[in-house]
Amino acid sequence: MLIPCIRCGEKINRPNSSNAYYVMAEDTIVKEGRDIFIALKHNQQTLDKLTKSKEMEVYLAEDGITELKRLRYPEMTILDSEYDTVKVPDIESGYAIVEVVKVLAKEEIQDVQKTRIVCPKCLKPTDTIIWGKRRSEVK
Repeated sequence: MLIPCIRCGEKINRPNSSNAYYVMAEDTIVKEGRDIFIALKHNQQTLDKLTKSKEMEVYLAEDGITELKRLRYPEMTILDSEYDTVKVPDIESGYAIVEVVKVLAKEEIQDVQKTRIVCPKCLKPTDTIIWGKRRSEVK
């Protein structure tokens, strides 16, 4: 199996600890989309709006005698952007928080450290060796 060195492209036949290095380095960091979870919590503004949205009003039916009730502000809604937000590790943790309205999953671009194969001539002093010759053996 031929694997190319990530720095020079040299094909390494069956990489192992004697002919290649498996490293973590600055040039092996990539940007990837990862899901993060955000819990939406009430704040004073959303609590006030919630209370107001539940207000009822009394009105007279068409017969002019019967009193009926209806929501005073039926169109009132609370947008997700109006809630306070808290980053959480997972959905279950989000719902464990008191007064959480809902938990959203959102993709965010993050730096992710990867490991890669390099040939001996491309090994840098700043590379972290996962396997390969010990640094003291590198010439």
